[in-house]
Amino acid sequence: MQNPTVVIGASWFQEASFCEQKLYLSRVKKLPLIETKAMVKGALIHEGKYEDFLKSAIPTSWEEFFRSDELVTSREVELQHTSNNVVLLGRIDELSCDKDGVYITDDKPSNYAYIGIRKQIWAYCNLLENNFKELIQKPIYAVLKNRDDGSVIWKEKYTGAHKEQFLLAMLRLREVLSGNRKPEPTKNPNKCAVCQYNNVCEFSLVK
Repeated sequence: MQNPTVVIGASWFQEASFCEQKLYLSRVKKLPLIETKAMVKGALIHEGKYEDFLKSAIPTSWEEFFRSDELVTSREVELQHTSNNVVLLGRIDELSCDKDGVYITDDKPSNYAYIGIRKQIWAYCNLLENNFKELIQKPIYAVLKNRDDGSVIWKEKYTGAHKEQFLLAMLRLREVLSGNRKPEPTKNPNKCAVCQYNNVCEFSLVK
């Protein structure tokens, strides 16, 4: 019997790294999340950056974009790709290209590139490769910027090793979301303390 197709959002890799059980409660059990002030602030900041981008954006084709030797930038690029019974979805905060490479940038209110954040950006890299494999003839770089001050926190060339690590994480997440694998709860009580599900989660460490 063929496994069912599972939809996975790129940002879910960061969520899974925080706690697979929380992701399971949110994405499979569909328990509601209360919109926090931080979530509202983040959405407003992204919306403002996109509006600023549109004021000076010049329409171009993807062929011209990826051929450009001068720095060109796009924002809020939505992509999807289906493979291994997974529909992978993602919206790239900022996509840039110049003579030296293609840069996939994610904006986060963070000063550290946690593994979950890196997997999220590698998911974007995977989506870009699969959607534009015939057009991209330059190296792809994964970039994390501090959302508030624009500083580059992490920048690394996307390699085959990163792709392998991401694909393994995707297959694991597929098994969790399809119910074929039990989600692993965090062992960090500090994460439980800030989790919105700490009153209903059977694995909560702060009850």
